[in-house]
Amino acid sequence: MSEFRPIRFWRLRSDDVVSGPDPKVDLDLFARLPSRLVSRNLVLILLCLLGIGGASALSARLDEQAGELLRIGTRVPGTVVDVHKPSKSDWYIEVRYRASGVERTADVTLDTYDGGYRTGDPVVVVYDPADPARLRTDRERNEPGFPNLVVGGSILLFLLALPFLTLAVVNWRRRRVAIRRAGWRRGVARTDRWNKREPVEIRVRFDTGDDASFVALRTTMAAVPRKLVKASKLRVWVGGDGRALVVVFVRARVLIPVKPERQPKSPPR
Repeated sequence: MSEFRPIRFWRLRSDDVVSGPDPKVDLDLFARLPSRLVSRNLVLILLCLLGIGGASALSARLDEQAGELLRIGTRVPGTVVDVHKPSKSDWYIEVRYRASGVERTADVTLDTYDGGYRTGDPVVVVYDPADPARLRTDRERNEPGFPNLVVGGSILLFLLALPFLTLAVVNWRRRRVAIRRAGWRRGVARTDRWNKREPVEIRVRFDTGDDASFVALRTTMAAVPRKLVKASKLRVWVGGDGRALVVVFVRARVLIPVKPERQPKSPPR
């Protein structure tokens, strides 16, 4: 059997939704898939932690540079020449100051919107003696907002992703253990979905004659392919037990995490 590719659902053929003899199924390959997903999510968790650490270090470095200039810079009086309030970028003030006997003007990005500045207001300009164009004021760090926005957004994104990735690791570990413990049962399935917002129901009649109904779970790994929704006579294998279950659609070679449905829904009248 070729290597399992869980995302390539568009490779389904028209006979994927009709009955027929079972092709050879390497269930060991599907049984190993939860372990791969656990490893993948652990790698993503590690990358998130590294991303948080890197973004935090960059934020600390930006603050350190601004603080260093405040400590070692030369302080001179300055005057606000103009206040700029663009609608789609950082607000900033234009200041006039004298450095090394030369009168200069420069833009200073505000840490917060407005800041209460008016044209003609006095400010204390702090510039680098080695590079007078590098400056700030005693109140404003003069840091562009975009890097700070990227750093802050990255940290927030990584923090939001961590709980979902951790939950995925826990759930796929449970499914891996359940498959090893309970093994696989073969059957024929019928799928239903009453509207697009409802999960797909998978009703299975096992070869032993008993029936079971499951609900497909939406995960970052897989969803029921469209060609398998509202279809019948689908050859399947069900692995695991309890609420740690997966369904393998044989011809489509797709593994879907599911949970048991206690009270199957009836079609709307």
